[in-house]
Amino acid sequence: MGIRLKSLIAAGCLTVLYGIYYWGIPAVVNLPARVDLIKTTAQKQGYNIELENPNLKMGLKPAVILRADRFALLNDDKSRALEIEKPYIKIALLPFLFKKADIKD
Repeated sequence: MGIRLKSLIAAGCLTVLYGIYYWGIPAVVNLPARVDLIKTTAQKQGYNIELENPNLKMGLKPAVILRADRFALLNDDKSRALEIEKPYIKIALLPFLFKKADIKD
């Protein structure tokens, strides 16, 4: 095999892997069906939340992007303590590999 064929095979493999990462993971996760899992996990931590129309997407760089129409943090009597319209939450995955999480505005 020549160097061109090896390069073409490597580029094709990388393209397929990136396609699985970018489109496959959100399709498999199926976030609207997992909203109850997110809510129960937050309740175990002591928070009551409400998400309207959540959407999960993968970033061009390794990142998870969560968008929703509305995010609300609820009090015990179901009144809203905090409400955010159209939140955009981006979690970069590479810092987690090096155990250095960074939170930005």
